[in-house]
Amino acid sequence: MNTKHRRRNLSASSTCADCNCPLETVMHVLRDCSIPQHLWWQLLPIGLEQPFFSLNLQAWLSCNLTSTLLHLVWNLPWNLLFTSFVCHTWKRKNDITFGNMPLSDETLLTVVLSGLAIPQLRRG
Repeated sequence: MNTKHRRRNLSASSTCADCNCPLETVMHVLRDCSIPQHLWWQLLPIGLEQPFFSLNLQAWLSCNLTSTLLHLVWNLPWNLLFTSFVCHTWKRKNDITFGNMPLSDETLLTVVLSGLAIPQLRRG
């Protein structure tokens, strides 16, 4: 994110404010920064770790958005869990950028999981 902002003279630096990585890209914000990465490790289905952290942005989005895996711990479709977490991660970064109070790690996970679990309860 800051990399593009820096090229357009919208930011003084391309460094990630959260972890000091020298190049803050979209992939860094969504997956590779230590903050979301810590949370991804808590969410990832077993066996998905290696490809999850090695794909480029387009392949990463495509693979996870079209996945038919069911997360066994929460009994939720992985593609829905993935989509919700990506959206909330992006919002969290924007909250930080624009001076709003971001959600804590625990609250972020709770919001993602409860937002997906409620519609399932209504169906039953």
